[in-house]
Amino acid sequence: MATLKVDYLVATYELSVVEAHLPAIAGAVIRKPESGRHLGYRGYWCAETRRAFVGDDSRRVMVSVTSSPAHAAALAIPRLETLSIARIDVQTTLVARDADLLIRSCEPSNRYQAFRIAPVRGRGHTLYVGSPRSDKRLRIYNKSAESGEMPNEGEYVRFELQLRDDYAERAFTALRGGGLAGWYLHALRSMIDSFTFSVVRDSINDVEEYRQDAVTLEDWTQRRIVWVERSVMPALKRLFAARPDYLDIFLSMLYDATRQ
Repeated sequence: MATLKVDYLVATYELSVVEAHLPAIAGAVIRKPESGRHLGYRGYWCAETRRAFVGDDSRRVMVSVTSSPAHAAALAIPRLETLSIARIDVQTTLVARDADLLIRSCEPSNRYQAFRIAPVRGRGHTLYVGSPRSDKRLRIYNKSAESGEMPNEGEYVRFELQLRDDYAERAFTALRGGGLAGWYLHALRSMIDSFTFSVVRDSINDVEEYRQDAVTLEDWTQRRIVWVERSVMPALKRLFAARPDYLDIFLSMLYDATRQ
C-alpha cells in the first residue's frame, strides 16, 4: 500500500511577527546549519543535505524544503498568524507492472491542458495535466526510470500534485488537520480518468472522508489574509506615499467600521 508525502514546501512568515519564533522554525527544518542565500533571502542551509533553507529578506521569513525532509517540515513548522504557503507538492508512489503503460493509458480531463513526454529510446514516460502556470498541476512519471530504484516486481510510478497559492493553502490545511489523503483524492479525481483514479485511490492507506466545508472555511480566511498582504497593503503604501493626508481619513474609516 502507498502513502502520501509532501516532497516540496515553500512557506513564508512576516518577520516582525515571527522573529521570536525563528529558533523554533529553524530547528524544525535544519540540522547542522550552514550560512548562505536562496532566492534573495539570507539565512541557513542544512549542511548535510542542502535540501532545507530558512532565511529572511528583512521583511519576510522563508522556509524552503525539498525531497524527503519536506514532509516532516510541513508537519513541524508553527501555524502562526502570517504563515503563507506559496507552494507544496504532494505525491504518492505506486508499484505498477508497467509504469510507462499506465502513464500512456491515462486519459487526462478535457478541462486541463495536458502533454506527454516520452524518450526516443528506453523507458521513462511522463504526463503533465495542467498548465505550467496553473496553481494545480499533476505530474505522473516513471519513478524507476528517473531514479533507478526498482521494487521487487514491476516499476514505481509517481502521482505528484504541484500546488501553489490557494491550492497550496488548502493542501496544507488538510495535512495539518489529518485529512490530506481525502483532500488529495478530491483534487485528483477531476484531473484524470476514472480507471487511473481508482488505481491510485485503492492503493492509498487510510483514506478519511474529505470534509470540504471545514477546509473551505479556513481557506476563505487564509485567502483574505494573503490578498491583504500581497495586494491591499502594497496599494495602500503607494497611496499614502502620494497622499500622506489620506492616512488619517483611512484610519478613521477603519475605526468606524470595526465599531459597527
